[in-house]
Amino acid sequence: MSTITTNITPVTAPIKATDVDASNPASIAAFVSSQETYSANISDNFVVEVNAVGDEINIVNAEIVVMNDNVTAREDLMNPHYTAIDGVYADIDNVNVVAGNLTTTDTIGTVATDIANVNIVGSDISNVNINATNIASINTNATNITDIQNADANATLAADSASIATSSANNKGNWSALTGALNIPASVNYNDSVWVLNVNLADVTASEPSGANSDWTDASVNDADLALKANKANPIFTGSITEQVAVATDVLEPDNGTVQTRTLIANTTFTDGLADGQFMTLLVTNAGFTITYPTITWFGDETPTLGTTDKIFFEKIGSTLYGTHSGGIA
Repeated sequence: MSTITTNITPVTAPIKATDVDASNPASIAAFVSSQETYSANISDNFVVEVNAVGDEINIVNAEIVVMNDNVTAREDLMNPHYTAIDGVYADIDNVNVVAGNLTTTDTIGTVATDIANVNIVGSDISNVNINATNIASINTNATNITDIQNADANATLAADSASIATSSANNKGNWSALTGALNIPASVNYNDSVWVLNVNLADVTASEPSGANSDWTDASVNDADLALKANKANPIFTGSITEQVAVATDVLEPDNGTVQTRTLIANTTFTDGLADGQFMTLLVTNAGFTITYPTITWFGDETPTLGTTDKIFFEKIGSTLYGTHSGGIA
């Protein structure tokens, strides 16, 4: 009859998970080591000698299946503990990243009561320290970073304006009329713009002012400069201001231009598009057509009788639209 001989050496039972002190890294390490040793001994000692075949082999196979099930069950029991241990090490690693070096005698609570708060303050504390030893000093130096940016922009604009003013005071006239050398500070007139010279020129005719030529800077007032100047109290503009003449629509709208013209080809009704403080001049050419005005107060208390060509001035004060008939050309 066949026999089964087993050669299993008794092994020491592993430390139980319930006996592990999760706050003590040494206890955790001993627990992990005992589990690994126990599993290795089980594998090494499981030696089965089969001296027969047939039914006995089936018995051995069944026992192996049972053993595998037991090992799988043991692994299933151990996995949550390994996951918990990994989590502890992950937390310690996170503390090390923030605190620099966590020894076995340190506690997480001592390093940071709430690691999330540390992360909110700065994802990398070292960067915060490099930028400012004391965060309060940032507030002391600048309550509003926007103020610094605006001050820097205004300072740059002021410097540019001073340079342009100096060059404008040395305007040499039309560029096309100049010959020979031209030295800074100087400016010239070219293509309806004033160009400031940036470098000394041995031959001014060889350097034509343009946006692509670094020898020159267009000093004409741009939209940003005009807005900055116009938004100041009592702005002063040097030189003349040329208003673009627009063709009026049926809406009295000064945003289209404060000087407008309109040639009537049919009876026309105007509506009020002026806001408080706005004004416009309208030059009307009429061939006997009727004009209907919006609600308006006429200086002279009468709606004007128009001739062939008439000039009318409109202005809005508060909610009242006023009109002045300056006269007509027969």
